[in-house]
Amino acid sequence: MKKSTKAILLTIIILITLLGVLFVPYKKNLYDDGGTEEYRALAATYVKWQKLQGEGTKYEGFSWYLYPDSQKNIDELWEIKH
Repeated sequence: MKKSTKAILLTIIILITLLGVLFVPYKKNLYDDGGTEEYRALAATYVKWQKLQGEGTKYEGFSWYLYPDSQKNIDELWEIKH
């Protein structure tokens, strides 16, 4: 293998590893508000909303939050959503 091919391969491996560390969820939180699930990574948060609202209605949806919003708690994320 040529030197330049090894360098390109190493760069690709490093980039894939970095993206995996930043964006692959490592933590899952479940909330007792109707079934909301939150998945956290270092640079992003994914929330699958299932939130009970007044008179038996339920809000369902999903949202992606990137840094710096990904560092906020679930109540702050709900305020952003609504």
